[in-house]
Amino acid sequence: MARPPKFKKGPMSAAERMRRYRARQKEIKIVNDATLTQARNRRKRLTNERNPLAQWRHAAINAQLQVSVLENRLHAYEQAPLNLDRRASAADELARQIAEFMRECPGLTIEDVRNAIDRRFGLSPPNPIAETLPASAR
Repeated sequence: MARPPKFKKGPMSAAERMRRYRARQKEIKIVNDATLTQARNRRKRLTNERNPLAQWRHAAINAQLQVSVLENRLHAYEQAPLNLDRRASAADELARQIAEFMRECPGLTIEDVRNAIDRRFGLSPPNPIAETLPASAR
């Protein structure tokens, strides 16, 4: 069994002719609308590029947006709770690792570690407790 023909054979009726005409006009209108929109956008862009007032307005709006973003970030940073326990635990973990390494290297002293830290990160502030202890207790 063959497929039925897509179009009737013989002359087109007025309804068929009008249907095809409207379909073609619809396609043309879509293409024309897109072209008009592109041209309108191009004109606006060129006008704004040539107009110093428009450029200044855009720059002011962008600056305002950037300021508001930075203010929001600052506000969020100020509101964030400081987790001192986490910092202390990280420092304790570092001290534990240093002590473990010092046990593996018997000739290494805490003064050697402090000197290495000073060389790496710059001079640290003087330790008032170490200055008050006698040399034999250090």
